[in-house]
Amino acid sequence: MTAPEQPDVERLRAEILRLIECRKLGTDGRLPTERALAKQLKASRWTVRRSLTLLEAEGRIWRHVGRGTFVGTRPDEAGTAFQSMARDLNPMELVDARIAVEPELARRAALQASQSRISAIAHAANRCAKARNFAEYEIWDEAFHREVAGAGGNSVLKAVFEALNGLRKEVVWGTLRKSILRPEVRRFFSGQHDEVVAAIADRDPHRAAEAMATHLRSLEQTYASVAEVRGSGGQSPQFGPNPEDIRRHDDDTSP
Repeated sequence: MTAPEQPDVERLRAEILRLIECRKLGTDGRLPTERALAKQLKASRWTVRRSLTLLEAEGRIWRHVGRGTFVGTRPDEAGTAFQSMARDLNPMELVDARIAVEPELARRAALQASQSRISAIAHAANRCAKARNFAEYEIWDEAFHREVAGAGGNSVLKAVFEALNGLRKEVVWGTLRKSILRPEVRRFFSGQHDEVVAAIADRDPHRAAEAMATHLRSLEQTYASVAEVRGSGGQSPQFGPNPEDIRRHDDDTSP
C-alpha cells in the first residue's frame, strides 16, 4: 500500500494556493470540483484530494458534503454556544469527549475505509512522524484525525468530529503554538498513529478503536499541562506524555 510521492502533493497544494490568492480559481469563493481541478491542473484526483486535505487542515479552505469546497475558514455552524463554551472549557472535558467519539470513528474506518482512504491516513501519519516543529506536526496530526473521521462514511459523525476539532484548536492550539516537539515525543505519538493505521489496514475494528483510545488518553498529560498553564499564566507547557511513559514505550518497541 503506497501513496503517491509527497512532493506531488506539496507542489499541487502550492499551485492551488497561488491560484486562490490570485483569484484565478473558482467563483464566489467556491472551488471547482475535484474532477475539474484534476483536469485543469493535469493531476490525479488522489493528488488533488490530498492537497485539498492539507489546505483544509491549514485553514485555507473548507468543505461541505453536498455543497462543495470553499475558500477561507469554515463558518461557525455551531453558533455562539460553541464560542462561549471555548472560553471556559476545561481541556480535560474536551479530551474526554474526543475519547467518546474518535475511537468509534476509527472502528468504522476499519470497516468502511477504501484503499485510497487508508493510504491517505497512512500518508498523514508518516508526515507527522517527520514533523520538525509543533506547527508542522499540528497540520498533519489534524489531517490524520480528519482522514480517520471521514473514512467511516457517516457525515453526521464527521460533523461531530469537526465541532470537537474546532474547540480543540480554540482551547489548545493557542497555548501550545510555541511548544517544542521533542524527538522522543514525536516517536511516541507516531508509534501510536502507526498502530491506528495498521489496525484500520487490517480491517480490525476493535483494535482500531482501542489504538485510537490509547492515543487520546496519552494526550491527557498535555491537556492537564494546558489547564495548569491557563490557570497560572506560567511558562509554555510540555507537549507530550510523561517521560516515563515514553521510556516504557521505547523499551516495549526496541528490537
